[in-house]
Parts: sequence; structure tokens; C-alpha cells
Amino acid sequence: MTSTVNAAMSIRTHGAAQRALRHATSASEATHDSVGRLSSGLRVRSSADGVAVLSSTEVARANRTGIQRGLRNAQEAIGMLQTAESGMAAMADLYIRMREIAVAASGNEISIDERQILEDDYQATRLEALRIAEVTAYGDHKLLDGTGGAAGNGVYVFQVGFQADTDARNKLKIGSQINTTLHTGSGVKSADHARRAIDIIDDALNGAGGIHDSRAKVGSSIRVLTSGVSFLMDQGANFATAIGERRDLDLSDESTNLRKDQLLQNAGIAMLAQANAQSSVALRLLG
Repeated sequence: MTSTVNAAMSIRTHGAAQRALRHATSASEATHDSVGRLSSGLRVRSSADGVAVLSSTEVARANRTGIQRGLRNAQEAIGMLQTAESGMAAMADLYIRMREIAVAASGNEISIDERQILEDDYQATRLEALRIAEVTAYGDHKLLDGTGGAAGNGVYVFQVGFQADTDARNKLKIGSQINTTLHTGSGVKSADHARRAIDIIDDALNGAGGIHDSRAKVGSSIRVLTSGVSFLMDQGANFATAIGERRDLDLSDESTNLRKDQLLQNAGIAMLAQANAQSSVALRLLG
């Protein structure tokens, strides 16, 4: 034996319409949320979509932004050091030319006129080397006269990591490449002066803090920074992947959900219309 429950026909309390409205509203909100996720491409857009996921991905996003800044820092540092190295290379070529002149002038067999020609060539070459040391710059930083860096002492600190620790920094001092002895009185006016000039030039090229020593340090820093760029690029890719896996939307799943919610919304609206139609029937019974 089956029992049936007959719903009373009422014009004051309309339970069927209220239930249909609730379901239609719920489906409409779900549709709205789904459209928002599809338009943004994000599964988690705010804390309402998942506090833990949003918190962890925001930390990862901040780190990724730091990595991108660190990459720019490293690339700018490499560009600056390459500029310094190019200036040193040009100076080294000029010093080698000056040494060649000094060797030619170190004998006593050349004439006075020939020696004067060598002296003029030596001094012109020396002045060009000095000019390069004074004008080689990257932005506002003079690179080869010992006055560059934040403190004006030739010390550069490059922040290449995304965290504020000392391991994320690369420090280098580029001392002045202006050899005072070389640029104050050296020349080839006599054989003795020429032989002395050879020793001075050798020190400027090969001595501690000289051209070759400084180029080696700069080259080492460039290699370290280049390696750091590769590492940062890998880290950035890893963070991007982690963020995407946790926050990005699965378009296939969300499109399916949208179609389902749209059907439920349409069905709810249709049933709400049917429920409201019952009120009209009740009113007709009143004559």
C-alpha cells in the first residue's frame, strides 16, 4: 500500500517557489563563479577559493618575482663587468705597444731624431691608455679609476638571489688601473729611461692589482654570475610550475562544470515559473 502527500494549494506560503528560487540562485552563483574562473584561468583567485593554496602560492609568486629581479641584477652586473674587461683589454694592448716602443728605445745605437719619434709615440700611447682608464664607465660608475661602487672605493656588491642573505651576493673590488709610476715621468728619452719603462710596464701588466690580475678577477666574477643566471632561471621555472599546478584552472573540468550549472540554472528558472504559475491557479479558484 502506498501513501501520498498532497501539497496544499496556498497563496500565502509558497514552498515550491521558494525551493525552486533557492536552487536557481545556487546554480546562478555557481555559473558566475565558473565564468570568473574560466575568464581568469585561475582555479584559486582569492582566499575564498582556498586559504592554504592561496597562501603558499603567494609566497611562491613573491619568490618568483624576486628571482626575476635577481636575474636582471645578474645580467646588468655581467654587462658592467664585460664593459670593464673590454676597457682593460684595450689598456693591455696599449701597454704592450708601449713596451715594444721601450724595447726599441733601450739600445744606444738609435739616433736622437729616432728616439724623439719613439718618445712621442710612447707618450701618445700612454695618454690613450690613461684616457681609457678615466672614461670607461657603466652608467654613472667609473670602472677603472678606482672610484666606482656605492662607496666610491671600487667595491661592487651584486644581489643576484631572491633572498636577503649574503650567499645571494657577489662582491668584487676593481682597483684603479691608473699606474701612478707609469703616468708620472716614464718615457724613452734615453736608453736608461726606456729600460726603466719596461720594468714599470711589466708591473702594470703583471703585478698585483695590475691589468692581468684584475682581468682574471673580473672574468671569474662573470663566470660565477653566468652560472647564477642559469640557476635562477631553473628556480624561476620550478616556482612557475608549482604555482601553475596549485592555482591554474583545468579548462576541461571547469567547462564541464559550467555546462552543468547552466543547465541547472535554466531548469531552476523553469521550475520557478511553474511554481509561480500555481499561484495563478489558486487565484482563479477564488472566482
